[in-house]
Amino acid sequence: MFALFDNQSNENLLQKYILVEISEASYAFKIEYVREIIPVIEIYTVETLQNNITGLVNLRGETLPVYDLRGFLGKEISPLNIHKKLLILMANNKKFAIIIDEVGDILQISAESVSQLSYNGSVNFLSTAVINNSTVIIIDVEKFIDYALEIHNINKISAQNLIPVDSASIEKIKTRTVRLNKNDNYTLTPDTFLNEKFIIFKLSGEIYAFNISYIKEIKKIHMSAISKIPCVPDFIVGIINFRGDYISILDIKTFLNIKVTPLKNKLDIVILKINKLKVAILVDEILDITNLPIATLNSETSSSESYIIGELLYKENNLLNMLNIEKLFSSENVNIENYE
Repeated sequence: MFALFDNQSNENLLQKYILVEISEASYAFKIEYVREIIPVIEIYTVETLQNNITGLVNLRGETLPVYDLRGFLGKEISPLNIHKKLLILMANNKKFAIIIDEVGDILQISAESVSQLSYNGSVNFLSTAVINNSTVIIIDVEKFIDYALEIHNINKISAQNLIPVDSASIEKIKTRTVRLNKNDNYTLTPDTFLNEKFIIFKLSGEIYAFNISYIKEIKKIHMSAISKIPCVPDFIVGIINFRGDYISILDIKTFLNIKVTPLKNKLDIVILKINKLKVAILVDEILDITNLPIATLNSETSSSESYIIGELLYKENNLLNMLNIEKLFSSENVNIENYE
């Protein structure tokens, strides 16, 4: 057994952000505005589109404008490929998409560390924060959509000039679009969705989820960063130094009765805070951060001994297991002492 200490920071000033990569630069979006992240689907354009809109997507019956942030920032606009993603956002009662390259970590940023960034005079939606000695550019989503709806001369290329022209990519995008729009799990009204977002991840080929309110940060680490601890249960992989705190890393596959797989050199970990306990868990792959439809949750598979609240169908009819994360870490099986 070993202790986990929690810094007494003022977490009321902290906001959760998701990092994304666009043209090899990192940008942060406040996660409360994020509705979902999807692979790029068919983007089309019409002559009547205002100059700032790259194109339109039909997402489960909704027509959403697509913006290319590179055009607003004066960056070079390169063609799309099947590996790009769409960040679906909603602010000021407007839902829209932004083209991104990759999804990065979730992190917390204090309000006092954010500074307004002056950029090209009239651009007012940028600010910065210094995280771990690196500067992160923050996009104010509400200010961005207000700015985007105005008329500006931006470096924009029509969606017709962005879409891949090779037949394999075209077919892949068309197939992806059809599958995404056929998924009935996402055709529910907003009232049927859970109020909070969930992180969705894989463990030994199975899909799990829990509420992001427990998440402090998501990180990739190397095995060399983990310190082994003697005479501890097998599910305790080791500890890491996380900004002055020594945090244990757990492999929860044992508690879920699923196959324990060998560790890789590079690992994905999710750092959690549950009540006063701060701990990290290993995941094989992070799939998504999104709302989930509570109406489809099947709780018949749950029991008083189970750490699973219930099951629901996820994208492409995959079965998702909803974790009771508090029960998992209050179990006597998790042999960790927490000191105030």
